[in-house]
Amino acid sequence: MRLMVIGLLCALLGVALAPTGALAAGIDAGMKTKGMAAAPGLVQRAGLDCQPVSAAQLGQQQDPKTHATSTIVEIACKDREGFLVVDHGAAAAPDAYTCLEMSGAAGGNLKCSLPENANPAQGLQSLVSRGAAGCQVAKARVLGHAPKETFFEVACQNGDGYVMEAADTLSGKAPTVSPCLAFLSSNNIKCTLSDTTAQLARVDQLAAQSDKPCQVKDRRYILTSEDNNNFYEVACQDGKGYVLQQGPDGKLAKTISCANADYIGGGCTLTNARQAQSEEAGIYTALAKKAGFDCAVSKYSPFEVANPGHEVVELACSNRPDGAIGVFPASGSEPGKILPCGPSELAGYRCGLTPQAAGYSNLTAALRKLGKTTCDVSSSRVVGLTADKQDGLIEVGCSDGKPGFLLDYAVASLTPKEATACTFAGKSCTLPGNTPAK
Repeated sequence: MRLMVIGLLCALLGVALAPTGALAAGIDAGMKTKGMAAAPGLVQRAGLDCQPVSAAQLGQQQDPKTHATSTIVEIACKDREGFLVVDHGAAAAPDAYTCLEMSGAAGGNLKCSLPENANPAQGLQSLVSRGAAGCQVAKARVLGHAPKETFFEVACQNGDGYVMEAADTLSGKAPTVSPCLAFLSSNNIKCTLSDTTAQLARVDQLAAQSDKPCQVKDRRYILTSEDNNNFYEVACQDGKGYVLQQGPDGKLAKTISCANADYIGGGCTLTNARQAQSEEAGIYTALAKKAGFDCAVSKYSPFEVANPGHEVVELACSNRPDGAIGVFPASGSEPGKILPCGPSELAGYRCGLTPQAAGYSNLTAALRKLGKTTCDVSSSRVVGLTADKQDGLIEVGCSDGKPGFLLDYAVASLTPKEATACTFAGKSCTLPGNTPAK
């Protein structure tokens, strides 16, 4: 997107609003009466996101080239940035400029003067909050314009700094808010209201919020998503690396290992992701063995689920066909819990790295445990949970073609409790071979 810098804006305003005479030194009641009468129509014609709470007709200006006369009206909006609106008459749409951009050199002798517009930076707060909910505006300035957007730099009280792209009328879609760190190498946009060192320190603070131990050695900005989540990479002193997802509220939303972050902006560049993958596979091999599951981990896939103090990972093994779900304490001080693929679906975890058929041996073993010795499982489906969610049912079919069984598992432990022959289970069995002949 091409950005029209503020210097060019100054030139344009200088032409459009060249004064023919001095404006009134102060705002009187008559000016406010005229302004409030004109404000609703100007807001509508200019497409502004503004509920006028005060307004004043400041005077008139004459274009030095066309000699056309325009009326200048200042409008203060409820919980919004104020505007100076240039009314060219019914034949043309009015031009609108934020009080913030008119507060600098671009405004010349035209400034917002209503008490409600005394702090134009604070007027951006409601708009900033739509894209960066954790930012309390401390300072702001206009960076420039594109054809339909206005660009602002915003410095927050917590040290964060952002570049905000908003509709030129400050209405319509929610603004795009990107951290100033995204523009460190830009020749077109530079943040000056916030300190780069302080912003990098904020990334370290995000890392400290994570349950992954990391003494930060280096950090970088990766990208901002359409829903205004920011992604940063951190490299740790111990050689590990992570991608930190910062939500619009400014807080850490997620920590993703570099070994699993290839889908985020091309992945990590400060950390060797391939080496990280190998190291983590070794770690999960050891954790699985500690939990009583002999698995030489060849692939793994973390589940993004809320399980405080634990991580949930699917494991595929090179030394056995059946995989499992590992639920491992983040501290590593206690043995983890292994959920075999197949029954794991009753606990809400479906295996994707291991073929479904590889889990049939676990179901066959469950039948044997319950005294059903004639069925070698060749098909299965998860039926669901009981009403109290204490038990879960899995239907299995047998390789000999004879009717299979309904396996009843205790959900809390995923241990088999009972096996009911499909010949007695009625409509609960639907797999081929399990339904009675018609």
